[in-house]
Amino acid sequence: MTVTISADDPRSIKAIEIAAGASSWLEVRSHDGEIGFAIPSQCAKKDGLYYLVTSSSCDCQDFKRHGLRDGRIGEQGYHGDCKHMRAVQLLAELEKAQQTQPRAKRRHLRVLTTSRED
Repeated sequence: MTVTISADDPRSIKAIEIAAGASSWLEVRSHDGEIGFAIPSQCAKKDGLYYLVTSSSCDCQDFKRHGLRDGRIGEQGYHGDCKHMRAVQLLAELEKAQQTQPRAKRRHLRVLTTSRED
């Protein structure tokens, strides 16, 4: 999977902000075994609200309006991932990249001491 980020796309910028806070996400598993995340809302008015996000869905209002759900195109006729789904995709790509990069060789420094006699 490739994730495309555009500085001109507000969802991309917000997704980066959300992904940066991934340590506050809760990992969840659905009844059918699919892994997802409970991601806290960025809105101060919705403090304590979490969105359930999987690789194919999110329960936020943006995804309900614009995303694919129940086998149909969103209400506005546009299919697209919301900022929460993009954040999950970004995190998955980052983790994949970190696993595939070769580990740098450690350099060992040997300290030689000399005794000086005066």
